[in-house]
Amino acid sequence: MTTKTVWLLRRALDGLAFPAQKWQILAQADLNGVDNVTRERLRRLPEGSYDTIGAIAAHVDSESAE
Repeated sequence: MTTKTVWLLRRALDGLAFPAQKWQILAQADLNGVDNVTRERLRRLPEGSYDTIGAIAAHVDSESAE
C-alpha cells in the first residue's frame, strides 16, 4: 500500500468506526466529501468487513494495479 493511498483514505474515512462494512465505508466517505476518484475506488471494494484502514488500502491498491 502506498503512503498516498493511506493518506487519502484517512481523510476520506475520518470518523469511521472499525470493523466497518463496505456500506459504512462508502457512507463515511460521502459524509467527508470524498473526491470522485477515491469514491469510485472505494465503490469497487469487495463486500465484507474491514478491520483497519490498511485492509481497505490493500484492496484499493491491488484493484488499481490491475
